[in-house]
Amino acid sequence: MKADYVSIIEAAYRLDLDEVDWLRAIANAALTCVDDGLGVVVYTFDASDPANFRPGLLVAAGTSQPIDWTHMLATTPELGEEIVRKLYLPSPPALLLSECLGPAAVAPSTAPEPIRRNMLEQGIADAIGIRGVDPSGKGCLVAVPLSSARRIAPRRRRVLAQVAAHLAAGWRLRHGLDSDATPLEQADGVLDARGRVEHFRDVDASREDLHALRAAAQRISRSRRLRLSDPHRSVALWEALVAGRWSLVEHFERDGRRYLLVKRNDPNITDPRALTLRERQVVTYARLGHSNKLIAYELGLAPSTVSQQLRSGLAKLGLGSRVALVQLFGAGPSGDGSRPKGEEPDVEAG
Repeated sequence: MKADYVSIIEAAYRLDLDEVDWLRAIANAALTCVDDGLGVVVYTFDASDPANFRPGLLVAAGTSQPIDWTHMLATTPELGEEIVRKLYLPSPPALLLSECLGPAAVAPSTAPEPIRRNMLEQGIADAIGIRGVDPSGKGCLVAVPLSSARRIAPRRRRVLAQVAAHLAAGWRLRHGLDSDATPLEQADGVLDARGRVEHFRDVDASREDLHALRAAAQRISRSRRLRLSDPHRSVALWEALVAGRWSLVEHFERDGRRYLLVKRNDPNITDPRALTLRERQVVTYARLGHSNKLIAYELGLAPSTVSQQLRSGLAKLGLGSRVALVQLFGAGPSGDGSRPKGEEPDVEAG
């Protein structure tokens, strides 16, 4: 059976659940496509200040012998700022633990205590981290323990990075809502099941924006149809944002009618330099080490637009390359901007 990555994306946008049940929905969805027999763990975190890392809620699923992840998270701040940077702020969004912590092929040999002790006790050789990290340094992470050392095939790494983009967007959407009002009351617009606009209150939206929203709704429907027959294509169709601004969230009325709620959800990146909002967003994701294609997916923009915005942003900053950008500002809130070496095909399907 092929992996159903779309189920993780759908769970990421569940606004009808509290935080624990939201994490549990993501964990249960992840079991269908990334579990290696040791279960999965999903948790929130705040690494905006690596020197004061704060773990959030944690949910584990799919294992009869739960790993002591809670203890590991609670003691993470004791490991120091450098380890926090490596674990939560590297690029790309999908990495092996061994890639984060050092060049060794097997993670326990490079992992600090208490991570090494727990991994060895539970028979874990390495772990995949799918990081839904917002540019603020906060977000949601899916950890997948592995029973043997392996590489992540490039195609699989790409789709996991796209899933991570939705985890970040879903986390940001949840934390941007007013808890005293329903998602419907806070929606910027409502589309019907075919993507036709029934209501829209964002006065800044152009006709092109409305067309982009309808096209995105149609792509989401197509994504769902392809979820099992072509998992990678289905994820590629469902971009994390529409026109760099909006998330689309499924909503059902009591009579069973399905709608899509439109909610403004672009990353609010502040910067005192003379960059436009879009330039700031593109430059920030570039600082995280994300490729132009992944940035285009995260923001729902054309790759050519991302390239143009990055060029103009770098020019305004007086920089000539991504390398110079990372050297000057670091990777995101912190970090070294390092990338893993060339990949070899892994042994996993999907």
